[in-house]
Amino acid sequence: MYIHTETEDTAKKLDDLLWTFRDISFVPHEIYNGTENNEVPITIGFGNHFPNHPQVMINLDYKIPEFAENFCRIIEIVENNEKKKEIARQRYRQYKESEYELHNHNIDNLKEIYQTK
Repeated sequence: MYIHTETEDTAKKLDDLLWTFRDISFVPHEIYNGTENNEVPITIGFGNHFPNHPQVMINLDYKIPEFAENFCRIIEIVENNEKKKEIARQRYRQYKESEYELHNHNIDNLKEIYQTK
């Protein structure tokens, strides 16, 4: 899986968060540095560089990366914020115009899911 961020700073913050996800767990990952490491299941990157394993990309950028068509599946996460929803709607229209197969999944009660575990 490749996680695309807007900036190097955001990639580094996400990297730090994955190192400290939970005290008893670790999410194997690395920031993409131009070389392929097939043993790491999650790669984090930014800019126009991306790994050659084009399966799943989580796009955390405000725009669709130019290389998005190289991935079999793209995941967009939309915050419950009107300004960010409008930006996401613009990306949705772009995906639709480019004839991507689109699926929506609503997660309305995320807090409840975490509280029950």
